[in-house]
Amino acid sequence: MKKYLVIMVLFVALTLASCSDANTGRSIIASMDDLQEYTEIYGEYLKDYTIRSPNDTIYAEVEHGNAVLCYDVQAVVALEKEIAKYWYPHILSTMVIVVDRSKTDVTIEGWQSILEADVPVSIKNDNTITNMMILGSLAYGLNQKEPSKIDALNFLEQLAKDGRLRIQDEEAPIIICLDHEVTSWNKNGKNFEIIIPEEGTLSFQIGLLSNLPLSISEGLNDALLSFGLPLTYGNRPDVLPKDYHLAHVLNENDYKWFLEIGKDSERDMRRDVFHTRLFTSADHLEHILFALIVIAGILFWKGSVFHRIVRQDIRQVIGILCWLMIGWLMLRLLKYQLFSDNILSRYCWYGYYIFQLALPITFFWLTEIIDKAYKEKNKSCILKLF
Repeated sequence: MKKYLVIMVLFVALTLASCSDANTGRSIIASMDDLQEYTEIYGEYLKDYTIRSPNDTIYAEVEHGNAVLCYDVQAVVALEKEIAKYWYPHILSTMVIVVDRSKTDVTIEGWQSILEADVPVSIKNDNTITNMMILGSLAYGLNQKEPSKIDALNFLEQLAKDGRLRIQDEEAPIIICLDHEVTSWNKNGKNFEIIIPEEGTLSFQIGLLSNLPLSISEGLNDALLSFGLPLTYGNRPDVLPKDYHLAHVLNENDYKWFLEIGKDSERDMRRDVFHTRLFTSADHLEHILFALIVIAGILFWKGSVFHRIVRQDIRQVIGILCWLMIGWLMLRLLKYQLFSDNILSRYCWYGYYIFQLALPITFFWLTEIIDKAYKEKNKSCILKLF
C-alpha cells in the first residue's frame, strides 16, 4: 500500500513540475490579447526581459518579478494592495466611436446620436476589463457629474432591444472601441472615422506594471508613436483626431467611482443588457457559488438517504454515487480556475472520463442490489467487475 502511495505522490509532483514555467528569467507579458503585439516594441527597450504569454494572473506574474503590460484600471488595484510597486505609463487610449464610412453616411456626433441612428453598433465584449471601460466611458459621457452604471446599462439595453447591438463584429458600420485599435485597422486599408463623443468619454493609460524598477532605454516613446500609438503626454499619430479636450483622463479621484461602476460588469452585461443567464451563473464568482450549492445539495441528499435507508450495502453505493458527483464538480471547478491550457488542464479534462464512466456503472450496481435481499449473492458480470 505504501509503495502505491509513494508512486501516486511522485506522479502528482512530476505533473505539477511539468506545469511550471520553464522560463525562469524575467519576462514582458501582455495582460490582454489586444496588447500582445505591443510587447514586441517594449522588448526592444528592456534588454533583460523576454516576451511570452501569461501563465497566470497578471498579479501573480508581477509577484514573480515579471513586467506586465496593462491598463491603469488594472494597475491601480495592484498598487493599492502593494502587489506591485512601480507603474510606467506610456500609451493613452481613449474610448471612441468609430464609423465605417464605406458602409454608412449617418451623422454621428456622440453617444445619443448612436441611439438615433438606425444602423448596427458593435462593442468588444471579450473580457471583464473591456466591459468595465465601455460602461465607465458611457456612464461618464451620459452624466459627467454623477456617472451611473444604470445609465450605461440602459443605453446598451436600448440598442439590444432595437436589435442593433453586436458583439465583436468588426464589419458593423459603428463600433465602440479604443482609439489605439483603430490605427491598425486603418493601416490595413479600412476607412474608419474616429469620433470623440460630444458628451464626453474616458481615456485610459497603458504601461508596464512591475514589482521591480525597470531600466527602459531611450527612444521608447518615439517607437510607440511611430507605430501609431498615442502617448500619455499628448502626442498622437496623424491618423487620430487632433482635438481630445472632451476626453477625460482618469486620475486618483476617479478610480473609486470607476471601479464601482465596473464591478460585476460581466454579469450585468449578460443579464441587464442581453437578458441571458437569468437563471444560471453569469460570472466567475457565481460559477463557484453555483458549484458549491450543488455540492451542498448532494451532501444533503446523501444524509437524507442514509437517514431513511437501513441496508448497509445500499448506503455504500449511494455514498459512492455522491462522492463521484462531488468529485466531478470539484474537478470541473479546478479546471476552470487554471489560467492557461497546460498539461494539468488537459489531465483535468481527461479526468472527466473517470466520473462519466463510473457514474452509470454505479447506478447499474444500485439497480442490481436494490430489489434483492441483503448480502444476496449476485453473479452478474458487472458486480464481478466491482
